[in-house]
Amino acid sequence: MTKVTERPANIDRRYHEAVIFDLACVVEETAPDTVQARDSTPLLLRRLRDVGIAIAVYSRDPGCREVLRAAGVDESVDVAIDAGKGGRPDSTFLAEVATHLGVRNERCVVIGHNQVGTEAAIEGGFG
Repeated sequence: MTKVTERPANIDRRYHEAVIFDLACVVEETAPDTVQARDSTPLLLRRLRDVGIAIAVYSRDPGCREVLRAAGVDESVDVAIDAGKGGRPDSTFLAEVATHLGVRNERCVVIGHNQVGTEAAIEGGFG
């Protein structure tokens, strides 16, 4: 089993062309049916776009694009995709997201919210 720790993600344009975020890393629920972008999200997404990094966000539940819209960050995201009702992202699903972005797995950074997403990224050969 791979041990996952929290540490800063280094995204270098020489090695990475895209970032795939778990929705929970981008927005937070502030009240029932109310979401907002996490504090650093708008600035991070803007900086990534400024240097030409493609951005995708995935959700385990339906409605990813709508949640991003409610948080005011949907226009900063190239691809928003649902893993399906309660679906668990696996390496095949993440590879499909990378394909939607037009990027090879190894040129993509995955920023997940939990161990499952992180292990799927490692299994799929993501950068």
